Amino acid sequence: MIATIRRALFGACALLVLSASVSAATVYSTNGGSSLMKFDTGTRVATVIGNFGYSNVWAVEFNRSGTLYATVNWGTQLATVNRQTGAATVVASLAQTIISIAIDANGTMYGIGYNNGTLYTINPTTGALTTLGQTGVSYSMDASFDANGNLWILDGGSRLYRLNKANGAILENIALPVGGVMTLAIGGDNKAYFMPHNYSAPLWVYDLGTRQFTNLGIVANVHPHGGTIEFDECDALRAELAAVNAELDALEANYLALQTQYSTLQTSNTATTAALAAANARIAQLEATIAQLQAQNGALTSANADLAAQLDASNTRAAALESQLASANAALDAARAENAALAAVNASQLDAVAALTAERNALAADLAAARSTISGLEQQVAQLTGENAGLTASLAAANTRIDALTGEVAGLNAANASLTGQLGAANASITSLTGENAALSSALAAAQDAAAQLQAQLAAAQAANAQLQSDLATANATSASLRTQLSAAQAQVASLQASSSSAQTSLLSIASSLGASVGDASFKIPGTTIEQQTLNLANAINQLNPGQKLALYKNLGGSKK
Repeated sequence: MIATIRRALFGACALLVLSASVSAATVYSTNGGSSLMKFDTGTRVATVIGNFGYSNVWAVEFNRSGTLYATVNWGTQLATVNRQTGAATVVASLAQTIISIAIDANGTMYGIGYNNGTLYTINPTTGALTTLGQTGVSYSMDASFDANGNLWILDGGSRLYRLNKANGAILENIALPVGGVMTLAIGGDNKAYFMPHNYSAPLWVYDLGTRQFTNLGIVANVHPHGGTIEFDECDALRAELAAVNAELDALEANYLALQTQYSTLQTSNTATTAALAAANARIAQLEATIAQLQAQNGALTSANADLAAQLDASNTRAAALESQLASANAALDAARAENAALAAVNASQLDAVAALTAERNALAADLAAARSTISGLEQQVAQLTGENAGLTASLAAANTRIDALTGEVAGLNAANASLTGQLGAANASITSLTGENAALSSALAAAQDAAAQLQAQLAAAQAANAQLQSDLATANATSASLRTQLSAAQAQVASLQASSSSAQTSLLSIASSLGASVGDASFKIPGTTIEQQTLNLANAINQLNPGQKLALYKNLGGSKK
């Protein structure tokens, strides 16, 4: 955009201030130190104007008002020179020999001491010298300012120096292609013309912009020393155009930087928008995950409560089983005690049965013996009939006793059978209680295993809950980071909008100046984007006539007519 505007402005100014001979300038110089002369740098034709009226005039210099100054009588006096006749008029005496003078755009006159290399300012009315500093260059032969305000001097040999005009320090040292150079004149186009102090010497030009030397050819029939180019409006406008170009270069660089920044910000904005969308999606995903984790956490909390309730119920059941087991063990101990008592009674009864059995067996033996005796005595029955009644009575009594004993044995056997049954029942009860005790022990072990498993599940659930809490904290931290990135992206978007607004403001300012130049206060730049408006503005400038372009130039900061 800036380059297009520059071309349009330069085209307008070129119509007003430039001509086919723009590369040529008129140099004023001394001819052999006795007369004023001038020559055209394009044709190199010299014209002697007239004598100074003083000898050894080695330096001439124009100020911005067109007054021509010279130092006469070996640089001991300051004079003004009539450029129409060449006649010099002494203004003041100088305290040092100075044959090298230059005047800047503000009208300040500078001089370099011929013998001591000191840089001075010179009062053009009184000739008073003010010391600024040491240049280190003895026998300075000529000096001149360029359009940018830089002070240049010659050493009379083959060196060109750029000085710090505040203290005389050398800032640049340039080797010239010829020696014995004593004439230096720099125009508003920043071209430095120089010549050796020879009769019919060659004219050289050094472009301070491109840093290129060019031999323009011989200036015949003159013997130059010192030189100056009169300031004119063209030079001023060229200088201002150079300044405007420099400013436009800076603006163009800034515009390109802003354009690059705008493109970068657009790319960044696109990336940021995508990142923002991704971040929002990620946040939504994380929020869904957090909700899911919270739901899982609630489910696990509920499961933990259920497991805790089951554990309490199991512990209660285990306590009941332990109480039942204790009761069963007590009953078992009582049954065992009762069994032991029954066993003791049974043993006693068995002893009684054995005794009665022995008595029965003895009585049976006695009966057998008696029967044997009876059988032996049957032969004596007759004899013993009387005794038979007694024996029969005795036998009957014995049989009665045997029957009684047999009944007692049967009773004892029945009692023994009853006790044996009771002992079997007790043993069955013991066996049943032992089985129930084993079942209760197994149930208790199972309950204890279930309780251990529930404890392990509870610990795992608590660990999972802790991990979920950690994941939740991580998700919250990620969400906070993404929100920070979102804030930074929004700040970048705001900065981009501010840059775009600044560029739009610059375009509106130029459009306003353009409208003022063409007398249309309502002028607006067509186009919907900055690029379209820039091109349309450049096209509008190119369509202006020279007067309108000059008016636009002045509205943009130009100060010359």
